Amino acid sequence: MSVLWSGVSFRRRTKVVKIFVIFLISLFILPGFVRGDDYDFSVEKEYVDVSLNKNATAWITYHFEFLNYGTGFNVVDIGMPNENYYLNTARGELSYDGKSYSEVYDIRDSEYVHPGIEVHVNAGSTPHIYLNFTVLCDKMIYESPKNSSMASVVFRPTWFSGNYQRGATKDLRIRIILPEGMNSLNNTAWYHRDWKYSEKVNGRMAVVWEFSNVSPDDISNGNYDVGISFSKEYVNKYYTRSLWDDLAAFFASLGEILCLLSPLLFTALVIVISIYANSKSKRDYFRPVMTIPGAGPRTGLTAPEAAVVLETPMERVLAMVIYGMLKKGVISKIDDATFRVRDAMLANRDYEKDFLKALKGDGHFDEKLIKKALAKLVKEVEKKVRGFDIKDTKKYYQDIVEKAWNEVKSSTNPEDIKKAIDKYGEWLPASEHYNNYVETYFFPIYVPTYSPNRANVRQSSGVPPAPPDIAGAVRNYVSSINNASHNIVSNAKQLSQDITSIVHPAPVYSSGVHTGSGCACACACACACAGGGR
Repeated sequence: MSVLWSGVSFRRRTKVVKIFVIFLISLFILPGFVRGDDYDFSVEKEYVDVSLNKNATAWITYHFEFLNYGTGFNVVDIGMPNENYYLNTARGELSYDGKSYSEVYDIRDSEYVHPGIEVHVNAGSTPHIYLNFTVLCDKMIYESPKNSSMASVVFRPTWFSGNYQRGATKDLRIRIILPEGMNSLNNTAWYHRDWKYSEKVNGRMAVVWEFSNVSPDDISNGNYDVGISFSKEYVNKYYTRSLWDDLAAFFASLGEILCLLSPLLFTALVIVISIYANSKSKRDYFRPVMTIPGAGPRTGLTAPEAAVVLETPMERVLAMVIYGMLKKGVISKIDDATFRVRDAMLANRDYEKDFLKALKGDGHFDEKLIKKALAKLVKEVEKKVRGFDIKDTKKYYQDIVEKAWNEVKSSTNPEDIKKAIDKYGEWLPASEHYNNYVETYFFPIYVPTYSPNRANVRQSSGVPPAPPDIAGAVRNYVSSINNASHNIVSNAKQLSQDITSIVHPAPVYSSGVHTGSGCACACACACACAGGGR
């Protein structure tokens, strides 16, 4: 949501906000809830292992099985026990049949769940989705509050918002795998509820809780929290609670209350934003001036320049510049985050020359210089459209972009789609429907380990299976566009706002309206107020 929002013009934002206020009010007036088409799923299984280490860390492993009814199942948000997780250890595996798994490469800090991690599965309308996820988290073992000679862990599994999940989680299993060397449950105690049974997992003792038809709201309320305490002799590190921890727990509880009140609070916030939006327009990075209605469109702009006119999210504008320079042979890619100059003489655009100046000797781009180059690009485009009809200019380039996508849509085989990418690849990302189009027309082509009967291939696209070389080319294109900005700047989602602050700095007000919500627990329990999936 925040990515799309950052690329919407101020005038359109104001209209959207007003409509959204009416929609929110209608939710309180009308009984029931109308579920959106994008995220609509049930959770058939949620299995979680908490494997304790002697140094107070724990490997947290989830296995999810989703039944998908929607069309936009692209991201799974997983709440973390605390802020002390190691994102670089996070791994994901995705399957559509429960047998053949492929690695998920796009895993980030969650925008919606705090603390949490978002896993980009890009499953779209695939009916069956299986996800394995593992991450290492610290500060999982504390001194027992009931017995100072004992160590303890308390855990709450992640859950998903009822706005997206249908019904109850059918099968929930939680296993706490005890530290190495602990071969007996003597001198242990349970928290909240006794485990159902114990078993050995990879030679280590584990205690197991199993539940059926679990309400997500009950999980979020702590009704399915589990825990165990054991002798400190089995660990060489643990944490103790301080006054600050108790204060954190208090504010976490307060945060949970605020989560429950969030619909009302969010409605009030949106109303305030709407009033503010009508009086101040300082968030758009592109603000054409002195355009003359009826003067005709400004033609001759390059794809990145046209993308600025169309107010495309700045992260995609950045990716378009990089893709164009790669295609022309100005630069070459060593890996996803490293580039080298190939032929500087081919850089015949000012913004390309500025990008070359930002490319450091180690192959990485200087983020500050990249932002400066993008800001200069925006200013130059604003100058270029002066004296022209901005409305006609936007329509002119929207038609070009739509024509490019029509070439893709009309393609009956992957080879034709690849030809369309080769021909129009620089223009395709400028579409406001880019993400949906990619999922519909590109994703079925490069699904790993493809077989003709795979359920994940959208029949509506009418695209047959692709040879490996074509599938690889399409995958490389999508990867270049989707990941370029994330590998060049530290916060791609914030890029449009950062460029706005450079091009049109606000004199008084702070910038940015952030969406999403979340809760945090001071103990070792996973809080995910908004839940996974969006």
